[in-house]
Amino acid sequence: MPTSCLYDLAIKSDFNAVSTSLRSNPEDVEYVNGNNWTTLHILAWKKAPLPVVKAVYKSYPSALQVRSKRGETPHDMAKDNGASKDILNFLAACEQAQICDSVLITHNLQLEMTERVKNEQMMKNTLLKLAEDFTHLQTENK
Repeated sequence: MPTSCLYDLAIKSDFNAVSTSLRSNPEDVEYVNGNNWTTLHILAWKKAPLPVVKAVYKSYPSALQVRSKRGETPHDMAKDNGASKDILNFLAACEQAQICDSVLITHNLQLEMTERVKNEQMMKNTLLKLAEDFTHLQTENK
């Protein structure tokens, strides 16, 4: 099964090499293994240094929402494996920010849809009024 250099380096706990590899092969960060683990899962599990976790997160923020086959997020794995408070706080803050972003996007979409419905209703009312006026004019001209 194919793998990624970045993922393999994380498995080996070669965190300096993870940082270097991330800069030279940023596409490797999106690799997901057969257990649905990302490099961020591995870094959380291996208690990697905060700067490495931040760099990988920044390159692939969606990894924070990826659940392993057992349902674990990287944050779950960090908690379960005794990661530092800095790592836990960082991952928790990122999760919270993503939730807030999702809520804001949903709210904006709802506002946009409400505006569209309102505009469609106004157009419908205008067309109905035009049809009524047209019918009235036809009746007068007979």
